[in-house]
Amino acid sequence: MFAFSLVFPALLFCLGIECNAQKVLKKGDKIMASPTSMADEKYWRPCVITDVRDFGTFRGYDIECPATTPGGSPSSFFVNEQWVKALPAGNGKGNPNGGGGNGDTPVENPPGGDNGDGQFKVGDRVEVDIAMMADPKNSNYSKATIDEIDLPNQSYIVTVDAKPGKLPKQFRILIRDYGKHWIRPIQGGNAPKVPTEKLRVDKNGTVLANRELLDCQNMARGGRNGGAPPTEVLKKLIRCLYENPSQPGMDGATTMDVTGFSVGSPRRWEIYRDIGQGNANTLVYPIRVAWNQKTFYRNNNEQRMGVEGMYSCFVDKLNLWQCGHADGPSKDGKVQQIVVKR
Repeated sequence: MFAFSLVFPALLFCLGIECNAQKVLKKGDKIMASPTSMADEKYWRPCVITDVRDFGTFRGYDIECPATTPGGSPSSFFVNEQWVKALPAGNGKGNPNGGGGNGDTPVENPPGGDNGDGQFKVGDRVEVDIAMMADPKNSNYSKATIDEIDLPNQSYIVTVDAKPGKLPKQFRILIRDYGKHWIRPIQGGNAPKVPTEKLRVDKNGTVLANRELLDCQNMARGGRNGGAPPTEVLKKLIRCLYENPSQPGMDGATTMDVTGFSVGSPRRWEIYRDIGQGNANTLVYPIRVAWNQKTFYRNNNEQRMGVEGMYSCFVDKLNLWQCGHADGPSKDGKVQQIVVKR
């Protein structure tokens, strides 16, 4: 009776839940697991135990599961013992993931395949609630395209359509029974075309502009107070306020292309209004300039079209033309972000 009383409670425990008493799992074992701790059989996958952790009151496992998409990387998880079990008889034939494989390779989600419920596939056009609101009444939908179906993490990776002048953004939308309203199909239509440009770098990894930049340090700019303003020289001086290369190994090279240039009637130099080496006899020329500007980054470029502003130019005490910003009407222009492809 004494021996029977020791065994009987353990027997009742194993009858009450599915347990692994039939096989002691250890590091290196090939098992079936639910990495996302979901009971539905379609979420169970063949994996390998990489470490066993015994916490006294319960046991857990570090597991590694093969990639679910061609060319993907294996995924690592920690799961409690209730989400791990020995492979079915026959080394995984007829496994709960539905593939009938040999237990070593998970059922993959092929390109264009769906998430197991047949609702969506890679490339589908959908509307998504990126905030994943609990109440559908509060959902705010954005049009998107499905890029990837991440089975291990039970989610869709989607790219939301870019707003005018902006870059497209990628989001993860979870696949949950209580969140079916987070993603829904839309009929027809394609994602808007996003402008792209190729990354240009030198041998040191410095990001380059798409054309040669001005040599602002060695520019000829000599002149005489009262002389006619040399339009091309002044254009270059104003361009040099913006145009510059990237620092070595960095990005941020900027170009400025003048599209409009209007020289006004000269006035006398004024202290506190004009900055530089001038005096009461110095003639200052107000100039209204329109231009396009572009900055080159490693991941995206930013183009600003139709910018306008006021500048003032004059010959200083060293008989050199100089130009600077001036008060007056201005326009910020229209910004366009451009995806950079390597």
